[in-house]
Amino acid sequence: MVSYQILHTGDEAKWHEYLGAISHKQLVHFPRYARIYERYGDGTGQCFVYECDGGIVLYPFLRRTIEGAPGLTDITTPYGYGGPVYECRKGYQPADLVADFRMAFVDYARETKTISEFVRFHPFLANHEHFIGRMDDVSLHCVNALIDLSIGAEGVFQQYRTSYQQCIRKAHDSGLQVVLVPAPDFIEPFFQLYSASMLRKHQEGYFKFRRDFLIDLSEELNDDLKCFAVMHQGNVIAVALFLHFRGYLDYFLAASNPATLSLHPNHLLVHEVALWAIGNGVRWFHLGGGHKSLQFFKRGFANRSCEYYTGKCIYDRDAYNRLSMAHWGLHNRAWNENESYFPGYRAEFPAE
Repeated sequence: MVSYQILHTGDEAKWHEYLGAISHKQLVHFPRYARIYERYGDGTGQCFVYECDGGIVLYPFLRRTIEGAPGLTDITTPYGYGGPVYECRKGYQPADLVADFRMAFVDYARETKTISEFVRFHPFLANHEHFIGRMDDVSLHCVNALIDLSIGAEGVFQQYRTSYQQCIRKAHDSGLQVVLVPAPDFIEPFFQLYSASMLRKHQEGYFKFRRDFLIDLSEELNDDLKCFAVMHQGNVIAVALFLHFRGYLDYFLAASNPATLSLHPNHLLVHEVALWAIGNGVRWFHLGGGHKSLQFFKRGFANRSCEYYTGKCIYDRDAYNRLSMAHWGLHNRAWNENESYFPGYRAEFPAE
């Protein structure tokens, strides 16, 4: 028996039913997570469900139209970590199940005039492993920071970078406090700090999230979205959002007031969130990666690490090059097939 079907975010009950058969999954694999980005305009939330004698594979993604290319689309996983998840039946190997799934998916992609595919695999699930060699490219993006909370509060603190232990003590001495902010009360304070941060960085691209994105996060994820704020003299000086699912906590978005960084609010925030997580039965605190300075900051807390991989596939090379060449030409740039931005026809260029 071999079959596949496409579910949409409105097929919630059926989507959940299939997810019930998958042992290793995260919040990002549920329809409500895809629906957030669907509402944000990132594409149509879909889930490719593949079944065969060897098991089942669920692959949530966003299908996007391509400007200037009617009838053609591409797919990407929603912002954050995700990718396919699967469950093998007894006597069947994961590598064989993934191989069968990819054969079916490649056929489906070409039938639906899908130009390209971009996957952000999940570092904690390590679901990239059996996709190597089954996509055009599966490569290591960065090594992410991870805290194993099973060693307890004192054990976690002792493994912080020594300077971070001092920063946390200084933050306490300065009267900083970390509070859990219920949804949707976090939206305004977070948006104010986050918008100011994006303005300072001259960020005009995708990561300059709008207020309605935060509203949808709150409505769809509800109690699975945790917001912690650092307070100083009655003011919010730092705030961060975390995805909470079973025994896993994922650092999602954060912002802080640069004028108060000498008080070390971000050091205190990570520490206090780790303590909260330990008290609430969380085993793994995933701090993630980011640019070099952010990675350095996060690794000062971590006692473990995990690898973050991305995957790429082009299904129609001629159309891909044609669209990319036209897009780059509009910005007075020459298209080169070796450009790292993927897909090339969605490259973002600084304002001139």
